[in-house]
Amino acid sequence: MYKLLLKYHDPQLSNYLETNNITPEMYAFNWFITLYASKMSMELVYKLWIEIINDRDTLNFFNLAVALVLQNKSKILKTEKFELP
Repeated sequence: MYKLLLKYHDPQLSNYLETNNITPEMYAFNWFITLYASKMSMELVYKLWIEIINDRDTLNFFNLAVALVLQNKSKILKTEKFELP
């Protein structure tokens, strides 16, 4: 689902990552498996978890991941190919 959402919201970035063999599993797996706890302060994690639990739209979980990647689009596109993973 995440991959489709990224392709919908930013085909250029999605194609760039695919062309360089960068799959969502390489950078988003920890976000999904830990519900974003692996890279955030616990205070922020708790607030996010409350929102996720109270939200009935399960796509928002994936939309957050898309937003995180889009927020860093310019950095990603400037990164040397060997450093992308």
